[in-house]
Amino acid sequence: MTISEILNHFDDVQTCINQTIKSYDSKYLNASEKCYFKINPPKIHDRYFSQKYTLNSVSTDEISVSTTAIAFILTDAIKRQKMITFIGNTKVISVKRMTNDEIEITTRNRGRTTINKYQCAANCLWDDKLRIDKTADINNSGPWILRYKAMLNISAPAIGLGLIPSATGILGPYGDIVNHKNGTYYLSWYPLCKLAETLNNDGRKLHSEIHNYHARIVKRILSGFPVLSEKVSSITHKKFIKNNILEMAKYIPSAEQLLKYGNSFKLSGGVILAKGSTDINDPDSYLHQRSIIGPIAYGNYVTVDTGKYCTAPLFALETADMITKIIS
Repeated sequence: MTISEILNHFDDVQTCINQTIKSYDSKYLNASEKCYFKINPPKIHDRYFSQKYTLNSVSTDEISVSTTAIAFILTDAIKRQKMITFIGNTKVISVKRMTNDEIEITTRNRGRTTINKYQCAANCLWDDKLRIDKTADINNSGPWILRYKAMLNISAPAIGLGLIPSATGILGPYGDIVNHKNGTYYLSWYPLCKLAETLNNDGRKLHSEIHNYHARIVKRILSGFPVLSEKVSSITHKKFIKNNILEMAKYIPSAEQLLKYGNSFKLSGGVILAKGSTDINDPDSYLHQRSIIGPIAYGNYVTVDTGKYCTAPLFALETADMITKIIS
């Protein structure tokens, strides 16, 4: 895509936002109707981005959040809510929709299998959603692609807060970086961090594939030297982290400061569930049309396609409304 094509699309999105604001008498990101993006002048662009590898850059009003901080807030809220009973270390084996409008759920906890019946159930399992829906005789029209994506959380308080920008590459397999403005950073370079993918319905297997793959490498290298296993595993992770930062630094040169001043690197990841059969480097991939998402009720069974992290709160409210209607 050319810069003009990209800016035309941004214009279309901005028009849609402003029309929605007028229709609902609401605000977007707590701001009144206005321009939500602007192309960076050469002086600003050259300050943050590589002239060799980037065409241009656009500043937007999008907001990044610390998913870790939000997870702590949600966990604390669940603990304080007396009407919520949390059951951990438990795997959902199957769901059966009964003829008497009950939902029969089979679970396993520490080797013990339990069957319970409920008036209503919501499938919010994300990477295990398709498998459980199938046990409930629900056919999710596909195809679906499940990808395991790694990410880095980096602590580097010695770097100036405004030196590294929050930015997302938007052409082809891209990377994104978030400066949380508190000395911590999120970084993920897609070509390296997308570690596995599958077109089948079992996203949980991707977790096992990733962990088993690294374990096999370490085992093969260290055959006969078990004492060194942990050290080699650490070295492997350090190389992976370094390569991700260096790839990002080609486009955002200041990102290389993370290698120099980073004092803590945490590697984690998870499965992304979305409709499609080809990866993001395919312009015609359904991954670029992720708007048909949200909760769907099949009688008293609700299954939720969260879509994107930022749509989760909206769909949580919609799911709660569905459940209220079902049980009332």
